[in-house]
Amino acid sequence: MGLQSQELETLFRKLSERYRLSPSSKILRRLRFRLWKSEFFSFSLRKVNFIYSVVFVGGVATGVFCLQKSDKGNISPVDESVVVMEANNIVTKEEIFAETEKAIVPNEDNREVASEIMLMAMFEVETIRGCAPLHVEFSDKSVMADSWQWDFGTGDRSGKQHPEYTYRNPGRYKVALRVKDKMGHEDVYYQEIVVLRRPVASLDIDEDNSEIAERKIVFKNTSEGASKYLWDFGDHKQSEAQQASHVYDDFGIYNVKLIAKSSNGCFDTAMLVNKFIDQNYELSFPQSFKPSPFERSNNGFYENAGNEAFIFYPINMGAREYNLAIYTSNGNKIFETTNIKQGWNGYFGGSLAPGGYYTYIAKGVYPNGKRFELKGKVKVIIEDYYYKF
Repeated sequence: MGLQSQELETLFRKLSERYRLSPSSKILRRLRFRLWKSEFFSFSLRKVNFIYSVVFVGGVATGVFCLQKSDKGNISPVDESVVVMEANNIVTKEEIFAETEKAIVPNEDNREVASEIMLMAMFEVETIRGCAPLHVEFSDKSVMADSWQWDFGTGDRSGKQHPEYTYRNPGRYKVALRVKDKMGHEDVYYQEIVVLRRPVASLDIDEDNSEIAERKIVFKNTSEGASKYLWDFGDHKQSEAQQASHVYDDFGIYNVKLIAKSSNGCFDTAMLVNKFIDQNYELSFPQSFKPSPFERSNNGFYENAGNEAFIFYPINMGAREYNLAIYTSNGNKIFETTNIKQGWNGYFGGSLAPGGYYTYIAKGVYPNGKRFELKGKVKVIIEDYYYKF
């Protein structure tokens, strides 16, 4: 029987080793709370309690703040004029101002100290960058200055307080203003002025390639230092071409304007009064004419164009210089004149020229300056009855 009990106990122990007992989560939370509570209310010096430390420091700071505030509140109000109390002496505002004035200008030594502190050179300009010629107005803004000496950076100087100066050449110029006070102290202020190069606009009329009868004008752009152009031909029409030509609707006088602009933004303007097509100066000759047997002695002179049917002459008379020559088919010159009021009457050597074709060459300069050279053939028509005379 005892043997059986021992065996049962051995068997029970082996079975119990497979299992372990542990408390529930609820029981653990209760145990942790009790431990924290015990530690929180512990006043043991061997342990540092963070919460008590924070509470202690906060209490000390609050006490100091309240103490300072109560001290300020205990100060009795005083008169507004009393601003300083030192060594049982009351100092008023009036006394402080008086002492300040004495400190600033009590004697020559203190005056020098104040002057050194307050003297300052300064000036302003409306623009520090522009196109030549650049006109600059300088405005003095110095403090405590009694005299002014300007150096415009070109070698030119001025003693005026607010001078003006014109920079005519492009470049960078360092302007200096030197000021002095009554004690002879000096101060200097510098400012750089940048003057940009301006293009030169220029135009003319290409007389050789212009056509008066067609009212076509070819212009020559002779500008320098420009990259963009704007033409105004004087008849409300424009062009941005570098070399421009224009056909006008009517003859007349036109004011032509050319604006030349450089890459730095500077521009220049040139004007030209275009009288080139004031009227149609171009000469034109008839293709044939009939000489008169009754006008052998007049030598081809006439007064009014269009009224002389028996003379070979140009229809328009506009010419500043003129030369007309008549040649036979063999190249022999039989007539020549430099007077535009004289034409060929169809005679040669006092006798009527044979009928047929003759060559004419007219050269000269129009009133507007255009040179011309006209070549053509003219037919001389001779009636049989001419030879009766």
